[in-house]
Amino acid sequence: MSDEPAVPEFTLPDWGTDGAPPPPAVDDESPADDTVDEIEIEVERPILLTAGSLPARWDIHTVHGLVTAHAKSEKDDPADSAASATAKAVAELREAAATMGANAVTHVSVTVGGRKSKTVVTMWGTAVSFSR
Repeated sequence: MSDEPAVPEFTLPDWGTDGAPPPPAVDDESPADDTVDEIEIEVERPILLTAGSLPARWDIHTVHGLVTAHAKSEKDDPADSAASATAKAVAELREAAATMGANAVTHVSVTVGGRKSKTVVTMWGTAVSFSR
């Protein structure tokens, strides 16, 4: 006699029977969408950013020190302004870490402030070099 409760069995309904719309039809003959421009980004050495510490299996062998970034953006749409300022701050933080010879920034903290369409983002963390 088992004390474990029985697991109910169920099957998913066919499309449309549960009120959900059917999946969109795929037209294999449609022309490719050429409206998206491809952007090539050259990265000599990617810099890892993490809000916490690195996984235990990755060994930090050098702590380079504190790195900071400060970026401002002013655009008509507040969401665009915040996204732009954040992207600038991330790039600046990675550049500062690379300048120190680090390959990661741990314990990254972020503050975001601003008014209307002007956004200010400040980021900081600890630049480290690690190996796997």
